[in-house]
Amino acid sequence: MYKRIVTALTALLSVSLLAACGIAIQPATPVQGDFPTATGPSTPTGVTTAAAAPRLPAPLYYVEHETRQIVRLEADGVTTSTVTNEDAPVTAFDVSPVDGSLVYVAGNRLIQSDANGDNRVVKVTGQAIDPQSSEGTITTLIMAPRFSPDGKEIVFGLGGVNLMASGPSTEYRTLLESSPYPDLNDPNWFKEPVRFFWPYSWSPDGKRLLVEFAYYPEGGGLALLDLETGSLVELAASEPNTTLTGDATWTDDGQAFYIGSNAIAYGSAGLSWVDATTGMVTAIIRSGPDSGTGSGEPLTMVRAPHVTAGGALWVLALPIADLANMDDSDGYGFYAVDEPGGAMEALSKSVFNVEGPVLWRDDDSGVVIVADFVYEEGGAHGTLTWVPANGATPQTLPANVAVAPTGYAVRWGQAPAAVAGGSPSEDAANGEVATAAAALLEQSLDLDAVRAATDYAFDETVAFPVLDATGKQYWLAHTTGLRSYDPDTPHVLAIYEEAGGALYEVTRYTFVDDGGGEQPLFGADYVDAQGVQQINIEPSRVWLHVEGGVGAAGHDHLGLGDA
Repeated sequence: MYKRIVTALTALLSVSLLAACGIAIQPATPVQGDFPTATGPSTPTGVTTAAAAPRLPAPLYYVEHETRQIVRLEADGVTTSTVTNEDAPVTAFDVSPVDGSLVYVAGNRLIQSDANGDNRVVKVTGQAIDPQSSEGTITTLIMAPRFSPDGKEIVFGLGGVNLMASGPSTEYRTLLESSPYPDLNDPNWFKEPVRFFWPYSWSPDGKRLLVEFAYYPEGGGLALLDLETGSLVELAASEPNTTLTGDATWTDDGQAFYIGSNAIAYGSAGLSWVDATTGMVTAIIRSGPDSGTGSGEPLTMVRAPHVTAGGALWVLALPIADLANMDDSDGYGFYAVDEPGGAMEALSKSVFNVEGPVLWRDDDSGVVIVADFVYEEGGAHGTLTWVPANGATPQTLPANVAVAPTGYAVRWGQAPAAVAGGSPSEDAANGEVATAAAALLEQSLDLDAVRAATDYAFDETVAFPVLDATGKQYWLAHTTGLRSYDPDTPHVLAIYEEAGGALYEVTRYTFVDDGGGEQPLFGADYVDAQGVQQINIEPSRVWLHVEGGVGAAGHDHLGLGDA
């Protein structure tokens, strides 16, 4: 699933789409090709249609470290905009899975707005918080807002778990009360467990809530709240050192969930499966003395379990040969886990420093990791890395994410609308044009012959629409995979224009070495199927972000087209 690319070439190509203009990239002789029809010839070997590929599958929301406000990073992976403008730091938030609206906490107020921060409604106003008082913080702090799967309801923490309607309503009811703060002057205060509850996540069917709790004075865990009966289901395991708390993710049917943990204290590292009806926990990967993983024995730390659309179980895991030598470990890697035995198969050779939140995309396209923490007075902050599941190079995004004490969350927004199309007939027509553009590029390079002459050269050619500043649509096609050196055939991208039922090549760019110099640029050895993406930098040109593996060296490549 994952490929490792030794290094990456990041190229920003500003491509002028006017054939008559003198441009830095060399235009090719116009080539005309007919659109395929239902009765026409089959698609040439190695040609597939690709949708327009932004750098991210959807925008990302996060709390920015300097301002402590919610910022949206657009799907181009470059453009950011501050969404909230509160007079207090944002301490928690969520994004509606239905319309992208926001619910967040600032100044101990629960606030809802649309995706752009407009139409703001203060839904709940809490008491002023004394940061020096643990009692005041745990009992009066508004925290952990979560939209329901249908976006119609919101749960949040305030003296327990509370529920209210999304929208203008300011009424709420308490579903699960926390324990009163203990009177430490009472010698019997500890005879009953003292627990403080807040929401963790909804089940996909909206019938259950996974809730998190903290014991007084320390420790905590997870439990299940049945929303139909109001009953609290405790988690229980028959084996010692079974993971009971950590990162949790639901199965699609809402009948079970997985828990991954990297805990060494107040929990057990490993991976578990939980029956959401009974709360019974089955260990998949266990660590600890009673699992044969004692001192001097291996253990496995697990983060962010993810169930794919095909039913596979993926995790970020850190196998450690010996806890005493933990500092010698390389980092977390991606693994597929075979249930129920817990055997792990590496999906990638890449490893990551995983300190903070990890957020998978539901469509299995990749994962966002917050890492590389910097600890400062007032809270930590970290970098944001997008790791595509298709083997493309991981990308460090231009985000400085507040991690603690505020904003311990990253959330996906609504996926961008398609560049073109909409109705089934329009989508089908656009698919035919993209296929034709890819076929034209294949034919101009005679890639079938190149593939026949070597065992490794070129994967499927892809094509997708791009728009200029006026909204006019063109078609971009580019080669993918490893280039060929025998015969010598570099990677190429080409721009096509539709006119009169035919495609004409406007210009092309060939990824070749520039001949050296003080800062030489190297042609790409490898280009991923999603390695060429249109981004927004300035409107006078169409800008393309290109990623490609370059042997043992990586460079920034900037080619500018003349207006």
